[in-house]
Amino acid sequence: MPVISCVLLLVGGDHVSLQSLAAIFVGLALGAEVDVMAYITTKYFRLHDFGALFGGQVTAIAVGAAIGPLGAAVIFDRYGSYAPFLGFAIVAMLISSAALASLPRPPAQA
Repeated sequence: MPVISCVLLLVGGDHVSLQSLAAIFVGLALGAEVDVMAYITTKYFRLHDFGALFGGQVTAIAVGAAIGPLGAAVIFDRYGSYAPFLGFAIVAMLISSAALASLPRPPAQA
């Protein structure tokens, strides 16, 4: 869904209706993000390691949330557009989605 949001902003970022639709898609993705991380972490790793792994994931999200807007602002100042940032975001999200889709089946729970 975030890829769709970036594409909507790239092709129609000056239209309020497409901006609103992009915001809805981002909101839906962010609402599911932590739940999906917790689910995947419990399926692929031992419960004993959950706290450290989940904490690391949440820290990575927090760092990205802090640095992302700064990076977008720097790119906008340099290029006069958010298009390069959105393009980078699309590529990064597609790579991470492919990595997630390539995971093997989780081990059987005992």
